[in-house]
Order: sequence, then structure tokens, then C-alpha cells
Amino acid sequence: MNSNALTARLGRLTLPVKLAVACLFAALLPVSAALLVLNEEWEDNAIEDTQQMLAIRADDRERLLASHIGYFQRVAAGLAEADVIQDYLWALRRGDRTRASEVGATAFSFVQSMQAAEWGDTHHIFLTDSDGNVVLSPPHDEQDLPFYLPHIVGVDQINRAGSHLGHFIGNRSFFRQALTEPVVSPFYGFEERDHYHQLVLNPVFGPAGEPLGTVVIEIAIDAVTALMQEGITVGQSGRVFLATMDGQPVVHSRSEPIERIDSEGLSAAIAVGTETRGRFTRPDGTEVFGVYAPSTVYPWVVCIEIDSAEIMAPIWTQRRKALTIAVLLAMALGVVGVGIGLHFGLPLRRLAADADCIAHGSLEH
Repeated sequence: MNSNALTARLGRLTLPVKLAVACLFAALLPVSAALLVLNEEWEDNAIEDTQQMLAIRADDRERLLASHIGYFQRVAAGLAEADVIQDYLWALRRGDRTRASEVGATAFSFVQSMQAAEWGDTHHIFLTDSDGNVVLSPPHDEQDLPFYLPHIVGVDQINRAGSHLGHFIGNRSFFRQALTEPVVSPFYGFEERDHYHQLVLNPVFGPAGEPLGTVVIEIAIDAVTALMQEGITVGQSGRVFLATMDGQPVVHSRSEPIERIDSEGLSAAIAVGTETRGRFTRPDGTEVFGVYAPSTVYPWVVCIEIDSAEIMAPIWTQRRKALTIAVLLAMALGVVGVGIGLHFGLPLRRLAADADCIAHGSLEH
């Protein structure tokens, strides 16, 4: 339809209809513009509020985990500074088995009591010499055997008791560093038969400052992952999880998969080494808002995600309500336009009819 035909059709509309159309457009144009502005503002505010909320939650989890591991670093440091621990390792270093046997029983009781007190958040606490041989390791259950004299306790007895006595960790990537300074190991690098452990290690020094060995505390990963979920809510679809600096999920059991997590946000955070936040798409196509915060001290990344659909649902509801109001307002103004048209149109039509009669020679009007 060309513009002339459209103009002709509009010209044939009655005055009430024209006024109704005019009122309708007069309502729709500003309302539509206002809706566009409000929609952008609602969406921007929702995104900003969500990312701020996720960042606060991530910071809270980071501080909670850092406090958890920091406590056991202090425990390890306290054990390493104990005279009985130093005396025992110094006796082993000198090859003085008599002295090692004498102080070993006291050192063993000291470590065993600490292990029992912390069991759950940790598992075994043990001592190594400077080569990485485990020389003292209390089993979880009390035993009468001296689990601080590797040359006396047999391998079968050690295995049955669940002790690490006689094991070797000197080939682990983190051990040499642990002889000179406190170390928190990666999550994967020390494992038992069916589960993984993160380790907290602290050096033990001799009279002249030489390294005698290390205090080692096994961190229970299931306790760490439970701590991640403790007292936190992130909507209905929120996910809170921990990843390694290689992008692997942090899991307790060796039966669980540890393949690299396919996540845009996590990969970006690992690449730059700082917190990354934004809107990302998961491999299954789900769009999420996420915050991925690598620790600057410990070997982990705190990850928190929430489905974009959950965040945008209130925005879509607001859109529908606003559109409904706009349509109702336009309809009301259209009715007003019709009323105005009828109010002014009827007298005008009568006047036009009278004028037409006069034009045709009738003076009765």
C-alpha cells in the first residue's frame, strides 16, 4: 500500500476514530520509550547486584577456608617448635636409637593426642626425617606398638593399624620446600587407598638451624568441601565449589572424576590469576552469572555460580507487568479519544449537515 492510498484511507476515518488513534499513539510512544529505559536499568541493576552478591559470598568462603587451613598451619608450627619433637628427630639424625626410644614415646603421645583432638577436620599427623621417611605416625586407634620406631614395628602391623610409619614422601614435589618453610600442598599429590589429602607441612630445625624433618598434617578434603557449603545460600540454582589451580574439581574420593572443569569463567580466572566475574555459558548451554576467585596464598579457586534465568526471572515479570499496564493505559486513552471524538464530532456532523442543506437551497435548518 503506497503512502497516497494510506493517506486516503486515513482521511476517510471518522473524527472519533482519528482521535482514538491519536490518543493511542500519544500513549504508546512515551510509554514504549520509558519501558525501554526502565528495562535496561532493571537488567543492569540486577546484573550488578548479582555480581556483587556473588563476590561477597566468594570472599566469605575464601576467608573461611583460609582460617581453616591457617589454624592447622599454626598447629603444625606449634608441634615443630616443641622440644620433645625436636629432641626425637635430633636423636634419629644422630643415629642414637636409645635416645630416640626414650623421647620417642613422649613425642608419640604428644602427636597422638593432637591427632585425636583434630580427627575429622584432619586425619593423620606424622613426622618425617629430612629425607622424607615417615618416622612417627600414630594410628587412628590406640595400639600398644611403638609407631615411632620403624625398625621395630613390622610392615604388616603398620598396614593393619593404618599408620604411615615407614612410608616415604621425599619424592613429592612440595617436600624439599617444606624443609625450609611452611607449605600447604596441592589437593592432588598425596593420596591414600581410596581418598585424597591436602597436606600442611612445617619444618623442624635442629640446634644449629639445620632441617631435621617435618611435621605433616593430613587435611580431610571432605571437611573442606563441607565447609564450602556451610551457612551459605545462593538462590535456588546456585553452585558453590572449589577448584585447583589447574582447573580440576576438589574431591575427597579417588572414585570421583577429577577431569578439568570446562568453564569459561574459571579458565579466565586461572589465566589472569585474579578474580573474574561475569556472564558465562556452561558446556550444557546454561547461561550463568559467576565469580571465580583464585587465592593469592593457597592452591585453590573459590567458584560460585547461579543460573542467569533465575536472576532474570523477576525482570521478565516486571516487563510483563509494565507491558500490561501500557496496553491498558493505551486502551483507556483510546476510549477517551473515542469519547472526545463523539463529544465534538456529533455537533460538527450536525453542523455539516445543516451547511449541506443550506448549500442545496434548503433554509429550514
